[in-house]
Amino acid sequence: MKILIVNAGSSSLKFQLIDMDGEIVLAKGLVERIGIEGGHLKQTVTLPRSEKMVYEVFKPIADHVEATQMMLAACRILRRVRSRALLKSVLWAIVSSMAVQSSLLLL
Repeated sequence: MKILIVNAGSSSLKFQLIDMDGEIVLAKGLVERIGIEGGHLKQTVTLPRSEKMVYEVFKPIADHVEATQMMLAACRILRRVRSRALLKSVLWAIVSSMAVQSSLLLL
């Protein structure tokens, strides 16, 4: 089973794609400067024989929805993630995370 773990901050999105069968990190990455000049995605991929490949994109990133799309596109490049259900869960997690952060700010 593969699990995508996402940590959404106010201007960044960190993620790891883990294959739980072998307990291997297939990919990990960071989308940073969301909504700020200088947007950047960096993803490190574990290839067969434990080789690493780094994938980077520098472009403006308007919001967390665009950051999520970039993250999933980077994962799709590896043909590891293709599920619409996964996209819905990731978006739900981001919205929930942002709601919690907003609630904490209101306290």
